[in-house]
Parts: sequence; C-alpha cells; structure tokens
Amino acid sequence: MKVRKVISVGMILAMVLIMAACSSKEVKQEPPKEAHESQTQPQTSKEPEKPRDESVEQPEEPQIPQDMPLTRLEFLRTAMLPVGSTMYVYGGGWNEEDTAAGEEAVTIGISPRWKEFFEKQDASYDDLKTEYQIHDGLDCSAYIGWAVYNVLQKENGKEGYVYPSRALADKYEELGLGQTVPIEESELKPGDIISMKDHAWICMGEMEDGSYLVLHASPPGVMINGTKGWDGGYSQAIQLAENTMRTHYPKWFEKYPNCSRGTSYISGAVGAFSWDPKIMQDPEGICGLHADKIVMLLYMKDTGNKKLNSLCDTVLAQILEPTMTDREKAYAIYCWVEESIRYSGHTKMDGWQNGAFRALTTMKGNCYAYYSASAALLTRAGIENMEIHEPDMSHVWNLVKMDGEWYHFDATPGWGEQRFLWTDEQMENYSYYNEDVEHEISYDWDHAEFPATP
Repeated sequence: MKVRKVISVGMILAMVLIMAACSSKEVKQEPPKEAHESQTQPQTSKEPEKPRDESVEQPEEPQIPQDMPLTRLEFLRTAMLPVGSTMYVYGGGWNEEDTAAGEEAVTIGISPRWKEFFEKQDASYDDLKTEYQIHDGLDCSAYIGWAVYNVLQKENGKEGYVYPSRALADKYEELGLGQTVPIEESELKPGDIISMKDHAWICMGEMEDGSYLVLHASPPGVMINGTKGWDGGYSQAIQLAENTMRTHYPKWFEKYPNCSRGTSYISGAVGAFSWDPKIMQDPEGICGLHADKIVMLLYMKDTGNKKLNSLCDTVLAQILEPTMTDREKAYAIYCWVEESIRYSGHTKMDGWQNGAFRALTTMKGNCYAYYSASAALLTRAGIENMEIHEPDMSHVWNLVKMDGEWYHFDATPGWGEQRFLWTDEQMENYSYYNEDVEHEISYDWDHAEFPATP
C-alpha cells in the first residue's frame, strides 16, 4: 500500500507538470489565407482575421488624448496618406509576436520603407509570398490601427489601436471612442469603421445609387475602391474610385487598375463603429454629402495659407447660410466679389493664393484679383473651380463645376450683365454682341485647353 501510494503521487505530479507545460506553450495555428480573385470576378473575399496568442501578456489599453475634438474629414485625410504607395502585407504593422501594434502602427507619419517596397513591385505582386514581412506594408486591421493612432496621438510609441478585424469596432467602443451598432441598423457615415469576420475598412461615403466608397488595405495594397451595385454591376462608387486612383495615384493605377469590391462589404459586415461626436466632430457637414463631394473636399487645393483661409472664412460666414445649395453659395460669392472689390489697374499674376490674399486685404485689383478672390472663396466653400484665360493672359476668369458640368464665372464688373454660370455659347454671343461697345473683354480662349460647358 505504501509503495502504491508513492507511485500514485508521483504520477499525479508528473501529469500536473505535463499539463502546465502544455498550457504555457500554446500552439499557434495558421489562419486560412484570403482567397484570391481574378480581375474579372466579383471581389467578395476578405482579409483573414489576425489570430491573437492569449498566452502572451497583452499591452495596456491606449489612453484617449485630452486635446479633442477632431473632425471626420481630418480622419479621412489622415487615413489616405498611405493610399497608392503601401502594399498589402499579411501581418504588416503588427509586432513580432503577432499580438498587437508593431513599431510602424505607433509611429506618426508614413514609414519610408512602405514606399520603397511599393516601388520594387509590378503588376504581378503576390502577397502570398510576402507574409509576415511586417515592416514592408500593412494588413487591414493594422492599417486602420495606424490611421486611428495618427489622428488621435501626437507622439510615437504610445499604446496602439491594432486589434483583430472582427473585434476592431467593439474594441474602439470599449475604449470610449464611439458606438458600434449592427450593420443592418446602421446608416454608414464617412469616417465610420466597419468590422467584418475577416476584414475591416473605412467608409468614405455613399453614392446616390447606394454604393459605397471604401478606404482599406486589401491585396494588392492600401487603396480606394467602390462597392458594386446591389445588382452586382458597375456602380457610381466604382467609377469614382477609378477616377480618383487614376487621377491622384497614376503609378499605382497603372499597375493595379481594379477598383471594384463586392456587396459583401456591406452584407457580410459584423458591425459599424461610429465616432463619438465629442471626439470626432463634423463641422464641414460631410455626413450629409455624397461620396463624390467628400472626395472633392479631400483633394481640393489647400492654400497652405492660414491667413488667407481665415480671411475667406470671415467673408463666407457673412454671406452663406447652411441651408444654401451649391448654386446659391456660388451666386452669393459672385455677388460679394463683384460688389466688394474695386477695379484698379494692374495685378501681379504670381499665383491665385497670393492674388487672393492681396485682393481680400486691399479690396482692389484687376481681373486677376477678381478671379483669384473667387477661386479662394469657392474652394473654401467646397465648390470645385479652375482658372480659364485668354491665350495672351489679357483676361482671366473662373470655371466652376455645378451639378457635374462646368460653367463660366466671371465676377469682373462691367458691361451690364452678370456672367454667372454662363455656357460657352453665352460667352461667345456676349463677345460678339458687344463688339462695337468700348470694352476689352472678348472671351477668346483655347477651347481645346479647357472643359466645354453644356
């Protein structure tokens, strides 16, 4: 009995030791890899969710900075920085242990290594061959974690915001950043973060046909895509994504022109995270805009001149109302420029920002002053515009885009008529009709150089 008792205790001790060893060394299984689609097939596959080794001690939760609020437009603009120059790398942006944010995901700004890696790739890039090259690119959840870190934090090396894709929305809610609701109960807003079973993406807005503009990291990289129409066909969002990538990221678009994603990005979503308005405000009102208008705001010319922006904001606050349509806003700007700036002699043509600043501080100048002041105010009001001029630069005025079409906008005063949203034909008829009247404007422009009006 004594011997049997000793043996039993020894066996029990051995079993305890074996069990302890097994539990402290959990075997990490490889998750299923995303299925790859041909360029002609609907893209409905998603990035596989990142596994987390729960036996490894997890980092502390990041703290929310106190110097709020921020804006949804600012978040989108920050999230767009890696677009068109960062490849999709499975595990990219995670730490070596594959449990939390890596160095790049807790660093302010773009890693130079991302673009260097992108420059070495061609159209045949295969992310299956680059798995866990964690410093060369980003996967979906690390990309979003990087974007959230870069908009919330101002120093490197704080606790990160990288979590498995399925858990992203819920984790951000737990941190007090906002609220997550089931996708079927959500009205997606620009800047919302959508969690799927094995992917995550940022909403850039909805188009009139119900398709969505998607900002995400998915093979081959960080890019802007559009979801298909609910009939599975070509959509307004895909067209907008193609135009945006072709225009602003031509090197990327040449290699990777496919900008289509399937409707599973909506139907297959787990939940949508929406920012707390106390943390992420919307002073620009982008939650009430379609995606094409939001893209215009994101890419519209930045004057880089705080003083000019302040001057424009002061004027716009006096003449615009929130309920105005774009046409009404444009007309209010037209009338203010025409009536407020005094025509006077020669204006130096050294860039529209400089011209606008002089015009809005001296309140005088020639046609270039009227053009540049109009350009600054229209741009600040979110109305797309461009310069148009006679071949010898003897006259300069604006073209504005209204309801998808370009029109002439010349606030230079005189000769009895307001040339507001005129067509090419109206401008030409006006020039011809006034041939015998003593004025210098003949509106002789190179039609091949500028977009035509309706």
